[in-house]
Amino acid sequence: MWRYAYPGSEDEAKANISWNLVRRVLAYARPYRKQIIIILVLILIQTFIGLLTPLIFRQLIDVTLPEGNADQLNILALGLVAIPLFSSLIGIIIRRLDSAVGEGVIYRLRFQLYAHLQRMSLRFFTHTKSGELMSA
Repeated sequence: MWRYAYPGSEDEAKANISWNLVRRVLAYARPYRKQIIIILVLILIQTFIGLLTPLIFRQLIDVTLPEGNADQLNILALGLVAIPLFSSLIGIIIRRLDSAVGEGVIYRLRFQLYAHLQRMSLRFFTHTKSGELMSA
């Protein structure tokens, strides 16, 4: 019972992950290379947008307020409102692309598994327990 509370216990066997396995799994994501690159670029853009807020506050505190520049204050305030909105919009696009890629990869895996099972002989299914097929 305690093994579920402590997932890193010594009783569990560690998975053997080889480069061949990694290449095989990444092959399923190959048709989605463009979307994955777009996701990574959008993540970088979102990160840089998040870094603008401290720069705006620095400008606001160090320059705008001591000078009493109302026009610049309005621009910076607009920037402080626009940055979270733009960042949220980019986050929505990232999540949508990410889910499309993930669901596409899962679909390809399921489709290939089903096609493989359809090619198996009847003898395989009569000699193999259904529970073994489901858990494999």
